[in-house]
Amino acid sequence: MDCTILESIKRLLWYLIQFSSKSQEEVAAIKVQTAFRGYLGRRALRALRGLVRLKSLVEGPTTKWETANALKCMQALSQVQSQISCRRIRILEENRAVMQKNAKELKSFEC
Repeated sequence: MDCTILESIKRLLWYLIQFSSKSQEEVAAIKVQTAFRGYLGRRALRALRGLVRLKSLVEGPTTKWETANALKCMQALSQVQSQISCRRIRILEENRAVMQKNAKELKSFEC
């Protein structure tokens, strides 16, 4: 407990020596600047912690597994869409051929 009192006295004496030659405005400006620098430092540290947390989430094994799984699902969906498109084109061509055949038969009956 004596150490904390001695430290407080040392700190107080240091402040008195530092600020005795300065005006109240200068002392106030120094305190404001010190507080603002501390605020900026804490804000930067918080942002850095957030980035580290985000990086660990993005580069984690769970995310890699989920990304690979999503890619496989998208590839399967793309294949299904391609098959459906081919099937539609084939059905349209078959219908066109049937309609042309029916039109020819109709013309042959008319003559």
